[in-house]
Amino acid sequence: MSPPGILPDEWTTHHRRIPEEVVPGKRLGRSERFDSRSAFFRYQAERPEAALSDSLLARHIPILDQGNLGSCEGNSEVGEQGTDPFFSALPPGVTLDENLAVKLYSAAERIDGGQGWPPEDDGTSNLSMAKAARAAGLISGYQDVTTVQDMAAALQARPLRIGIPWYSGCDSPGPGGLIKVSGYIRGGHALLLRGVKVAERLFRGDNSWGPGWADQGSFEISWDDMARLLSENGEATVSVPVSQPAPVPVPPVPPAPGPVPAGIDPDVLAWWTNGDIAAWTATRHVAANRIAADAARALAKAKGLLL
Repeated sequence: MSPPGILPDEWTTHHRRIPEEVVPGKRLGRSERFDSRSAFFRYQAERPEAALSDSLLARHIPILDQGNLGSCEGNSEVGEQGTDPFFSALPPGVTLDENLAVKLYSAAERIDGGQGWPPEDDGTSNLSMAKAARAAGLISGYQDVTTVQDMAAALQARPLRIGIPWYSGCDSPGPGGLIKVSGYIRGGHALLLRGVKVAERLFRGDNSWGPGWADQGSFEISWDDMARLLSENGEATVSVPVSQPAPVPVPPVPPAPGPVPAGIDPDVLAWWTNGDIAAWTATRHVAANRIAADAARALAKAKGLLL
């Protein structure tokens, strides 16, 4: 249970199935599911970017192949469990294979309110997959990672699951498995990141289309492309091994106001500072509330209340 008074009494949720243009052998399967309370479980880097180093966390299981099922979220979770430090914390009796990926996928679809596979094959989200993994006893908790800098920091010690819009140009990576955002959005996809090249500003990760795709099933993506995908309702989730305590909710810190120009409208200033608008816009919102929060921050910036 969360401590009383920490999480908000009101929140917004958003769930959208992402249409998929099916390419045999290159199935996708990610949908959008956001909850504004995730802002209270945000991962924040413990060290600055200048202190980061290259990393590649060891994977102890083969690259999986989801075949013609939209179970990429389940495959990313199984890949996470097969990577350090999760592999050493694996509960007894758990077999990391395609069967588990499908089982987790089906459980996450039920969390979304569906029937699960079979017969449903509508995809699922990072959030629902994290809930399914926690219910299965594979993780103790999870956090949102909202910037590429924080993603690089998290990858110093733990892998990340990403859910992103998948562009047609990503189907055929370049040398070294480099995928680039080009073409059109073919659907939504979930993958695992387990490494970073800081100076080159590249992330390294694994797909679930078998070892014949890209660089033996693995890929790279630039920080710039990843930042773009995050801005297009992409997401990154860092989980906590079941052997460690779950993260506790932390209220978001509202942005500090900039200098107030002389002669500013006192009603506008009171609206921003005394009406809790600053704190409200600092939390993560979805759907109509996200539009409202962006509009409020734009007005505050135009009035000189934000840098």
